[in-house]
Amino acid sequence: ELPDTEPPSQPAPCAMKGSAYMSLPEVKAHLQCRAEKTIEAVQVAAKVTSGVVATGTALGAHRVPAVILFAGVARMAVDTEDLADRWGYIAVPQLAPEETSGFTRAAAVALVIVILSLVESLRQPRFVGHHNFIAVCRTALQLLGDVLLIPYYAWQGPEQPEVGFQPTSLNQELVAACPSLRSYFCTPWLRHTYTAFSWYTFLELLPLHNRPEHKLRRQTITMPDGGTVCLDWVEDDRRDEDVTKVLFIASTWAGDSLTFQARKIAGRFIQDGWRVVTMVKRGCGLRMANPLTTERTFTLDIDEDLHACIDEVARCCPRAFLAGVGVSKGAMELRSYAAKAGRASKLRAVVAIDAGLCWNECCENVDERLPVFSKMLTEAVLDPCRTYQSKYGSTKFGNMDRVLTSRDFFRDCMMPSRGEEMAVEPFLYGMTVDPAGVAVPCLEVLSYNDTLIPANCVADASRMHTVNKNIINVTTRGGTHGLRFSGWDGECWLPSCTLDFLKAAYNLRQ
Repeated sequence: ELPDTEPPSQPAPCAMKGSAYMSLPEVKAHLQCRAEKTIEAVQVAAKVTSGVVATGTALGAHRVPAVILFAGVARMAVDTEDLADRWGYIAVPQLAPEETSGFTRAAAVALVIVILSLVESLRQPRFVGHHNFIAVCRTALQLLGDVLLIPYYAWQGPEQPEVGFQPTSLNQELVAACPSLRSYFCTPWLRHTYTAFSWYTFLELLPLHNRPEHKLRRQTITMPDGGTVCLDWVEDDRRDEDVTKVLFIASTWAGDSLTFQARKIAGRFIQDGWRVVTMVKRGCGLRMANPLTTERTFTLDIDEDLHACIDEVARCCPRAFLAGVGVSKGAMELRSYAAKAGRASKLRAVVAIDAGLCWNECCENVDERLPVFSKMLTEAVLDPCRTYQSKYGSTKFGNMDRVLTSRDFFRDCMMPSRGEEMAVEPFLYGMTVDPAGVAVPCLEVLSYNDTLIPANCVADASRMHTVNKNIINVTTRGGTHGLRFSGWDGECWLPSCTLDFLKAAYNLRQ
């Protein structure tokens, strides 16, 4: 028979002070919950069939269901008369909260996250990807670790790049004349790929940074098939016959003379007295577009377009020392040109920045591991094809609505426009050129932290000097694809090492 006083609807929490009444089932549930969080100094009462005994003291003669009572550092005081008067209920005047060591579950989780982030940040080669949930988590942990380790990376100071070359007298003189190749201090707050690309994008969008620093003159070359390629000349007061040094820049994937890399490199060389010219491929140009005039797009390998541009620059400046520099795709084009031309190369020195060895491995890596990056790169070169198709009704281009990756672009746009009838993989493997044919000084700049080139391809490319005495490899651990921010202010390191090498090549060739 229950007493007149009804129990509360909810059991009293452990931290509640004062009298509280709970039914025996609620007591069992409450004590079972406490049993899962047992701490030191927990006192366990005996379970008997004739009553409930807490710390050896009988609570009454009435028989109650058997239950185990748990008490913390505070005593669970139970009034015997109260228990007798209110059969089926137990009065708990005061129950102190459990004591803990101060290390909560949330703190443990936070500690694990911090440790994992530090491991990901210090891992070499570094992981970058967003193709699944685990990849996103690893990339986020790496970003957190890079932020936490900014003081450590600042204290660590500059790294010494890996420089590999065959010990010929020319190579030794070239390396000795390039002090920038001996040290690279990656900006501590721009070590992560996404922070570096975010800063790069910010600089591209900032009006004070992305405006042309020098007056440009565009020269359009019409090819036999009606397609056009462009040369963006940086104008100066000298006559073409008086120019002694010319830098030929092969633009990036879809770039022009106003991209971040082209502007920075051109600025340093102009200060040193070089004339600078940038090639803009068919259907390329992010800010100074060179629209498609035929159904034929640019290609991955060297073709008559590149030869025509280099020949035109050599014709305009016949007495000049002509050197070339390329970033990403432009670097692969110049390396292929130097390898195929051999001693007939009109470029007397080449700098290739972040150029992979195999197109198929690089494209497959980007499409599968970095689908967002792949889509952005594809859209940059796909838009001119859409414009041409809507204007002239092209029949060579395939279904561009299904183009999502770079390999889709090759299959539905580039290969049909050039009459290539094969699978994508053989086509990409056919674009790979053996660097053994390079017969002019060639500096290959790479990074183990490259975003678009897989680590195994970087490792292979960093050993090209073993098969060709004219190649000098420089590989850094910091930086990312096409970007080497240096110092606390984030100044780009690539123009310095490029100028040092080509200036040394010019002086030695003279």
